[in-house]
Amino acid sequence: MRSKADLTLALRGESFANGYFVGEADRRAVEAHMTNLRRKLGDSAASPRYIETVRGVGYRLTSEA
Repeated sequence: MRSKADLTLALRGESFANGYFVGEADRRAVEAHMTNLRRKLGDSAASPRYIETVRGVGYRLTSEA
């Protein structure tokens, strides 16, 4: 399971150990990218086959992936 902050920092090539700031705009960008990725995979947020949203935490791959 990965939080939106984890995903943002991983994409930047940074880590929490360095104390980098992840703002609300970064979190919204991750949400937009996940929406686009789901669309390309033919996945649905309501009944996910590949990427599941963990409310208040982030995302995880489903067991079918």
